[in-house]
Amino acid sequence: MESHAIGGGKEPDPEVHTRIALTSDPLTMDIETEQLLGLLQRGPTHVRWFTRNVLLEILPPGGPLPGLDQVDVDGFLVNFSRDAPFLMRLALFLSVMVYIFSTPITVFVPWPALWLPRGLRARHTARLATHPIYVVRQTMTMLKMVAGMAWGQDPAIRARLQLAAYEPDPATWRPAS
Repeated sequence: MESHAIGGGKEPDPEVHTRIALTSDPLTMDIETEQLLGLLQRGPTHVRWFTRNVLLEILPPGGPLPGLDQVDVDGFLVNFSRDAPFLMRLALFLSVMVYIFSTPITVFVPWPALWLPRGLRARHTARLATHPIYVVRQTMTMLKMVAGMAWGQDPAIRARLQLAAYEPDPATWRPAS
């Protein structure tokens, strides 16, 4: 088996799984390749952190129903990264970036949205949702949709709404239809 290291032929740090083994049989992968492909499928942890925190701003706690903070958002995002089509994952990522970096056009402050105080962040969220430019408003629609999916599939939320919980995901291949 011939192995090549990513990064110009330098030997990688043994603590970091960056080696991809190239074999003659494309169906045979070593453990490091499976781990790397799993990371690529789940997405980097920092991207999930930003996405989770933006989604928590979209559906904050308050009112008679629990907020998104009482839901397993991280588990949802791992499943979303695995199951969602590439274009939907890309749209979510771009929507998160627009939310974070559009504060100069909504609240006129040149800071990322996650650095803003809570009141200014709420104003940013509201102004982004009612922005006159359609594409900017659509980013909020994407964020609301994904946050709603995470919130609505949680068994505790469904029980609170007197709905039956979804059956566990069989984790089998589902053809696109």
